Amino acid sequence: MTLPSNPLKALFIGWCLLAALSPPALADDAQPLAAVTGEWSGPNKLWFLRPNKPLLSEGTAAVSADVFRYTWAYKGKPQNGELTLSGEPAALSATWTDTWHSPEPMTFQGTHEGGQIALLGSYSGMGKDWGWRIEIGPEGEQLVMRMYNITPKGKERPAVEFIADRPE
Repeated sequence: MTLPSNPLKALFIGWCLLAALSPPALADDAQPLAAVTGEWSGPNKLWFLRPNKPLLSEGTAAVSADVFRYTWAYKGKPQNGELTLSGEPAALSATWTDTWHSPEPMTFQGTHEGGQIALLGSYSGMGKDWGWRIEIGPEGEQLVMRMYNITPKGKERPAVEFIADRPE
């Protein structure tokens, strides 16, 4: 590619290229968490080792239009996570970290439809590929986040359920 001799034109072309390569900001009508922005708190369930007896802790969430930050506890030790969303409703991308589940960022693809977010990602464990599914959205007046672990054979198991209300 030959750059134009006019420095202003070259600057404009560079700006256009940079804009084209930058991830798109969420349009106002495509903000997946817009319906649930604000502060939330409620019980958090973690299924770990005992599928019929989840571990319970109190959880909180601080939600903006495209970031879901939350806290919970494992055996009394504070934990936190963050899910950052980008893209359009039919082609949503997300990055997720959690101090206990996934300290290294994990990427997801999914959708946002009717206020509900559905995401699917994968990770390696014990030499095999596993899946992780996240659902977030309002249910009545509550905010619900559910996470599922998917075995290498495709069997889905509950991992996390957070059902929250707005503080009074």
